[in-house]
Amino acid sequence: MKSCITLALGFLMAAALSAGQSSIAMAKQDAKPFTHFTKDNVIAALTGLGVKDAKAGKQGTLETISFTHNKLSYALVFRLCDGAKGGCRGLLQVIFFRTNGKSYSTATMNSFNQSYAFAAASLVSGDKVALSRYLMSDGGMMPDNLKQNFKVFMEMPAELISHLSKAGANLEAAAPSAPVNAIPAIELASDKATDSGAGAEIEVLSGVSAGNELGALGIPPAAPAKP
Repeated sequence: MKSCITLALGFLMAAALSAGQSSIAMAKQDAKPFTHFTKDNVIAALTGLGVKDAKAGKQGTLETISFTHNKLSYALVFRLCDGAKGGCRGLLQVIFFRTNGKSYSTATMNSFNQSYAFAAASLVSGDKVALSRYLMSDGGMMPDNLKQNFKVFMEMPAELISHLSKAGANLEAAAPSAPVNAIPAIELASDKATDSGAGAEIEVLSGVSAGNELGALGIPPAAPAKP
């Protein structure tokens, strides 16, 4: 009987030691920086934030990952990729909204961009608004840092909604006669150093997350500028 108890205790101690070693190994892996974005480390970061439907895909020539969070559809696009390195140095986060005919000016978009450093808002042809954030892995990035970058970007749609709801009409009425243009959407999606013919990329990307509607989120249209 005593030998059975001893064996049982030995088994439990071995199992606990194995589990502890496994946890330590996982912790060490999480603490190791990476130099390139890959489907695996990107999806792992999203999964760590509770995303359950992250899916790798391809839109035209672009390698993408699509997912939903708080019922909104997001797209991630790999940029500056190097097959020899097995990954990419750039990652574009983007989410598109349909305005359903409502009008917003570049001045309104720029007012958001001046207030928030963590995402850029821009107008896209076809009655769409785009929010984007570009990440670079040059010099190395920690997995937890990538996760926090995703978390910050996921908070930006609510900030845009709040900004347009509270300030849109006043900003439109006070818009200068020649406002500075918002960041051109095509610049957000292309790498001029490596790509050519990228003019259609933004429209291709918008198909990844085109199901979001600003109107459905209660954003009023901006008031027309007074003559």
